[in-house]
Amino acid sequence: EYPIHLKIDTGMNRLGFKEHEIHKLISIINAQPEIRVVSIFSHLATADDDLQNDFTLQQIQLFEKTFTTISTNLGYQPLKHILNSSGIENYSHYQFDMVRLGIGMYGVAKTKLPLQPVAELTTKIVCIKEVKKGEHIGYGNYITNRDVIIAILPIGYADGYNRRLSNGIGKVFLNNQIVPTIGRISMDTVAIDVTNVECKVNDVVELFGDHISLNELSDHLDTIPYELMTGISRRVVRKYYEE
Repeated sequence: EYPIHLKIDTGMNRLGFKEHEIHKLISIINAQPEIRVVSIFSHLATADDDLQNDFTLQQIQLFEKTFTTISTNLGYQPLKHILNSSGIENYSHYQFDMVRLGIGMYGVAKTKLPLQPVAELTTKIVCIKEVKKGEHIGYGNYITNRDVIIAILPIGYADGYNRRLSNGIGKVFLNNQIVPTIGRISMDTVAIDVTNVECKVNDVVELFGDHISLNELSDHLDTIPYELMTGISRRVVRKYYEE
């Protein structure tokens, strides 16, 4: 009765058994009385894309068909599951025996679920400088076209704050205001334009959280929140709070 879980490839072509392999798979399992199938599952490739609704339903239908074939030949009913976070959001009729909440656990949803973010990335101002018109800021050829006040944050692309958020593409939240980056993001530092913000050294700056959403940040980078969250490096201190 050693527990195993079977993954079925329903069209994602990543991992799992294809439909034509199922009967051979059943023979192998039935020849191994030491094991017992605890669950049978698959994974949805496009559950977050309304334009791919037909393909998602095709995956679900193939999964149901394959599950029936396997469970009938095993003589018992394993657990059955296919929904990821986007699947829970958009295809709740197919919850089956369980669901797999992934990034949704962090309060990140594409549109419909009223989830509360549970993770935030913050830092503190370490330095404030006055920069005159025509002076450089950071690496490269960024030259300011006006007098500005900048604040330096001790976080950079080595910490997971993407370099493509340079030159105002990235925004942070400071003292109830949205503030742009200015100049290029360095390995260990970010400069932000605080010309119109009352602030001081040690003020807390939110890079993402309640006011700068991961979805918003990922849209700026043409990527997904998963990449941003997994990209936060080990040298960033983690603090955990329990209610």
